[in-house]
Amino acid sequence: MWRILGFYLAQLALNLTLTVSPEVIVFGGGVMNRKIIFNYMRAYFIEMLGEYVDHPLMKKENISGYLKAPKLGGSVGVKGAMMIKYMKN
Repeated sequence: MWRILGFYLAQLALNLTLTVSPEVIVFGGGVMNRKIIFNYMRAYFIEMLGEYVDHPLMKKENISGYLKAPKLGGSVGVKGAMMIKYMKN
């Protein structure tokens, strides 16, 4: 199951990369707490990319700097909402 999810997330990341060219892609949410998904997703992403894009972050050894988890962890949504609330006041 995690391998399949990693495959589809890699396809999403690949499509975003080739159409929008983001600097990084951050995957969050409850399901992404399973670190194994990142391993599958990054491996499939590198395989599907096939060295089409020549960028240091899109190499096998650096892919964790491109496809990554949020720095604030699983509660990033709540913390972000709190920051917005207090910024408005």
